[in-house]
Amino acid sequence: MMVRVNPKTTAQKVALALGVTDKTIKRHLKVLREQGRLKRVGSDKVGHWEVIERVQNGKSY
Repeated sequence: MMVRVNPKTTAQKVALALGVTDKTIKRHLKVLREQGRLKRVGSDKVGHWEVIERVQNGKSY
């Protein structure tokens, strides 16, 4: 996940790297936040993303 490598990345930068629209990335980020797998810390301008690891039977997901 690009967010794990660069927590300060933006939806626009991810979209450009993947060749999709920023709206597509924002939609996917919203789903990940709703699932509790991703969290935004701080403001949109100076904040960063935190990937929330799930551990099940000793394995991270």
